[in-house]
Formats: sequence, C-alpha cells, structure tokens
Amino acid sequence: MEKELSKMTLEELWELFPTFLVEHKDAWDSRYDEMEARLRHVLSECPVKVISHVGSTAIPGIWAKDIVDILVEIARLFRGVMTVGRSPATRRVICLLQQL
Repeated sequence: MEKELSKMTLEELWELFPTFLVEHKDAWDSRYDEMEARLRHVLSECPVKVISHVGSTAIPGIWAKDIVDILVEIARLFRGVMTVGRSPATRRVICLLQQL
C-alpha cells in the first residue's frame, strides 16, 4: 500500500518530487506568450481579468525550475465546472474551467 502524501516526511517528499534548477532561458518568455494565447482562446467564455507570467521563470537572469507558471485571474464569480487532467507527455497538471 502506498503512503499518503500527508503522512510522508520532507525527505520522502523531496525524493518523490525532486526540484532541479536550470540557468535562465530566454525561451520561457515565448513559451508563456504561446500559453497565454491558448488560454485566452480556451477561456474565451470565461470573464478573464488578467493572465500573468508568475514564478521564478518570470524573473530574468535567475536560475529556476524549467516550468512556466501562469496565473489566471477571473473578473467576477464564475459558475462553472473545473476539469483537472494530467498531460501524459509532460506529466503536468492542467486545469480548465467550463461554464455551466
């Protein structure tokens, strides 16, 4: 039986979810621009206030995890369904909102 995450020690969590930092990549900005355009299209029915490039990859010149983090702010309460999936190619979590 696998151990629940909440019962794991920090050492076990670090082993399960290792963190690797890499030198700054100029490609992070263009990767963000591509994802922002996709999000604006996918969320066109959602009252998006702003989409922001956040996290360490948004800071030029520093080492960071090679993952571009994006924050989507919704302008008002949104009645909808959130679908969470995992990309098989990247093993990253993807969250989408669907209006009711």
